[in-house]
Amino acid sequence: YLKKFCKENKSYGAICLRYFNPIGADISGLLGEEITKNSKNLVPNIYKVISNKKKLLKIFGKNHKTKDGTCIRDFIHINDVVEGHLSALNFLENKKGWYAINLGTGKGYSVLDVVKCFQKILRIKIRIEYTKKRKGDLSVSYADVHKAKKQLKWKAKFNLNDMCESFCKWKKLI
Repeated sequence: YLKKFCKENKSYGAICLRYFNPIGADISGLLGEEITKNSKNLVPNIYKVISNKKKLLKIFGKNHKTKDGTCIRDFIHINDVVEGHLSALNFLENKKGWYAINLGTGKGYSVLDVVKCFQKILRIKIRIEYTKKRKGDLSVSYADVHKAKKQLKWKAKFNLNDMCESFCKWKKLI
């Protein structure tokens, strides 16, 4: 709708920001993702195992064509997403038209990379169970961030350890 609107109304500008797997918590330690009984994402489910609300972490598939057999995804720190939004607003000050821009790190981490990162930070073992691959799950998915770098002058700053550590600090695990 926005693309069509901007095409028909040349004096308007809009950006569709497509983020890839936001995780972590605000670096202030005050805000983070609320964990509910129905949370389906990886990090909330890791937390459920850490906090003994679940016995083990289910990992969907161990036979993906990746280095460790688990899915690879582009995880991005929530503070990087916020900075991406600010960069997008600055970009739109002088631009008209419609833009679609990915916000991600441009590299992937496997599900096991994320689990191992939490294990290292917390010095614990996270119990896992492999289950069947989910229908339609891609083995590898990460952002092409060239437009974000070129047009928004933006790039992700936080690495996987930063993402996991900020979540642990927010949940007062460390």
